[in-house]
Amino acid sequence: MFTLTRSTFVRVWAWWRSLGDAGQTLRTTTITQLDNAIPDLWDTKVRIDASRKAFWGARFTGGEGSNRPIIERTDFTKAPGDTIRVNVLAQLLRAGVTGESALQASEERLSLGQFTVTLTLVRNAVSVTELAQRTVNFDTVRAIGNMLSSWLSRRIDDDLWEQVLVTNIPTTIYAGNATTRATLGTDDTFSTQSIDRIKVALQRQGALPVKVQMDNEQELEFFGIAISEIDEYNLKGDANWLQSQREAGIRGDQNRIFSGALGWYNGCVVYIHRSVRMSGYFGSALRPEARLQTALNSSETTTIQVGPSTQDTSVNYTRFFPTTGTIRIDSEQIAYTGKTNATLTGITRAQGGSTGAAHSAGAVISLNNVSKALGFGAEMAARVWGLYPTRIRQLYDYENELGLGIKAYYGQRTVADNAGAYPNAVIMETYGANPNASI
Repeated sequence: MFTLTRSTFVRVWAWWRSLGDAGQTLRTTTITQLDNAIPDLWDTKVRIDASRKAFWGARFTGGEGSNRPIIERTDFTKAPGDTIRVNVLAQLLRAGVTGESALQASEERLSLGQFTVTLTLVRNAVSVTELAQRTVNFDTVRAIGNMLSSWLSRRIDDDLWEQVLVTNIPTTIYAGNATTRATLGTDDTFSTQSIDRIKVALQRQGALPVKVQMDNEQELEFFGIAISEIDEYNLKGDANWLQSQREAGIRGDQNRIFSGALGWYNGCVVYIHRSVRMSGYFGSALRPEARLQTALNSSETTTIQVGPSTQDTSVNYTRFFPTTGTIRIDSEQIAYTGKTNATLTGITRAQGGSTGAAHSAGAVISLNNVSKALGFGAEMAARVWGLYPTRIRQLYDYENELGLGIKAYYGQRTVADNAGAYPNAVIMETYGANPNASI
């Protein structure tokens, strides 16, 4: 029979407590353990998630010859600042020969056009302290990955919009009877007539249609049109659009390029690119918007403060606005000649026959109710990766804080033909008054 003596009990108790303490230590997540817990494919998942979330993501991308709107290439030998040359071919225009006529000496030359895409290094990261990691009740690594994939998707979209709408601008046309932005009025909203005119403009400048293989193996050709949520609102008031969606459509087709589309009309698929609404970051490339940070009196003639009441100076709250232009607050039009991250400067009040007035903090600022629609075909833009998003990390303060992020080398731009024009895209500016003026 076994007898437990006092000395044995003390030794066993001490041993048991040491196991408990060790177990407790092992169960405590430290910054070092967090760093080691990052999955090997974490950065790959960030990239894939970013491509899925982005408007100009996976559904629109393909390799050269894929007839997708965005040509995606990789060249992992390049570094930030390097340029990658993209070649485009001119179409054959001669009639050829007939019968026994000699073809020799009548051949056409292969005509190349060329444009360059410059690679840029982009980085972002999130840091977490050991105390924060111990107290939160969610997977920190996964949460950071989700945040970074959302950031990367916005960065990809914003950079491409910048290229197409600001840097390498295609032909611009106007809705209704307008001939300039200044002449857009309430009758010049987005409609099925706008879709027809965008399609004609694309066809007349030689845009390549997007080609997809359907479920029944039939090849379908179409153009795409990206519009804002305000243009969507106006389009849904068009009886021709509503009737078209009732009668036809592309229901049931599995091709990913139709995913999330609003509908189909006259050989054009319409997509919605919605404004962002987060922490004072407001609007979109198709519809520049912001909010007044502070109340604007009727006599101010210098600066308009933009953004939330508490600003982050590193956030560009006027990102989507052009350098100069005319804005609308309530019913007043105001011209401006410059901007910073949080201000519109050099303002001139009561433009376009409007009346100067006081405006409350939080009032919506629009680009004088102007929205843009982008019509596009195949090979509208090129995206080149010199380095896919890759994990970066750094430990701070004697391993008390971990910074976890991603870096990538990539570049995007509108595809030009051998004459330097942008045939596969067209911009239409429309009048898009907000139906809910205060939101």
